[in-house]
Amino acid sequence: YDTRFTEAEGRKHGGNTEAYVHLIEGIGLKVHRIMNAGDYDYLRTAPEARVNTIHTAMWGYPVAQAMEEQFGTPWLKRQLPMGLEGIRNWVMDLARFMNREEEAERFVKAEEEKLASLFEETKKWVEGKVLLVECSRNSQAKYGEMLAYARLGQELGMKPYVYCLHPVEFKSQKDDMIAVFEVEGLNPPVLIGPYPYHQPVNVEDVMADLGVDGDQCLYIYDDVFPYAKSGSFDPSNVARYTTSSQMKRVKGSSFLGVGYAGTAVTYRGMIEAFQAARRKSKPTFFGRVWSSTPFEFQSAKQKEGPVS
Repeated sequence: YDTRFTEAEGRKHGGNTEAYVHLIEGIGLKVHRIMNAGDYDYLRTAPEARVNTIHTAMWGYPVAQAMEEQFGTPWLKRQLPMGLEGIRNWVMDLARFMNREEEAERFVKAEEEKLASLFEETKKWVEGKVLLVECSRNSQAKYGEMLAYARLGQELGMKPYVYCLHPVEFKSQKDDMIAVFEVEGLNPPVLIGPYPYHQPVNVEDVMADLGVDGDQCLYIYDDVFPYAKSGSFDPSNVARYTTSSQMKRVKGSSFLGVGYAGTAVTYRGMIEAFQAARRKSKPTFFGRVWSSTPFEFQSAKQKEGPVS
């Protein structure tokens, strides 16, 4: 879909693809084909690639496995290069396979230096905080991206807790499990009860169960219906950051937060979330919409006189 949307704009790539092009070309390699994009003539030459790389395991693993069986194309299992460590691991896996380790080390070091000050600034705001990771309430939705955010937070010194994720999904999403636990080595605590399955969860209950308050938390979510309650759990008093691709569009950055530009946007978003949460005053319109607190115009005394 990247190809269709960007041709009209005169751009070579778009969306998340630009982030991967930057990583691949940064170590002197060439992007051969992007799945799924283009017409039949474009896709039929995809097996000519030296190796397949992966965006997310849910979609990438089955395609890569099928291409390996059909055409013998090897593939790399790292997914979602987010955060300095996550990006480095993804790039170096590719570099080792293609004998480009020296080029990759120079590239990664230069990119990490560009983000070093932002990384340290973000760490000052979030280190030691609890990261509340609410997965999507869409049944059987991929959750690899949310766990990648948990990995990013862990790298910054946060303690992630994942919820809105049922054990049955662990069993059904085998590819994501392999990518997250076996390949990435990530094993964050997953809270499975007494929270309802794929239903809105009262985040204040989660905080109470963990024994933490709003000042100790950063709430991130992958849904168009985040939890909010004016006066007690609002962006003005509890830091929150959206990871939803529908709600997080920043020019020049991957909307899923991959790559160096996407990681920089995530760092800045986390800082801004904590800055906003220091307000501790009038709740946001966002918080009032999603809570049961009456709007001001509903509770205000009506003025007498004709209505126009």
